[in-house]
Amino acid sequence: MTGSESLADLGGAALGGLRVVEIGDETVLYCGKLLADMGADVIRVERPGGDAVRRAHPLLQGHPDPGVLHLYWNTSKRSLELNLDASRDRERLRTLMLESDLVIESLPPGWLESHGRIPVPLCESSRSGLHLDHGLRSDRSLA
Repeated sequence: MTGSESLADLGGAALGGLRVVEIGDETVLYCGKLLADMGADVIRVERPGGDAVRRAHPLLQGHPDPGVLHLYWNTSKRSLELNLDASRDRERLRTLMLESDLVIESLPPGWLESHGRIPVPLCESSRSGLHLDHGLRSDRSLA
């Protein structure tokens, strides 16, 4: 931001214009929420059928995705269902990561590489080269 630009000139949001890919389990959802609430375009990558948190209790009656935690953690985000066992969807994720400024993930160490999916060094070729691995791991697999 130059001295002549204001926050309003940038869309009124601190992180307006930042594209973030979020992939992993529930441990990464809050980080993405904070970024989305500050204006980043956060794209949540989910398994086919959506994440389990969509159906986790407590539930909101009459809502298509009734999990209250899902509704809270995913406010202001977009979501994309990908089957990472399918080469076409792996390529879609690869392209999305390259077109993004930041990738945040909570997958087991080496999960993307060992499953023949996306090499983490690919993130170094993205627009900013930023990859955030917050270190809180889960035993659960994404796929």
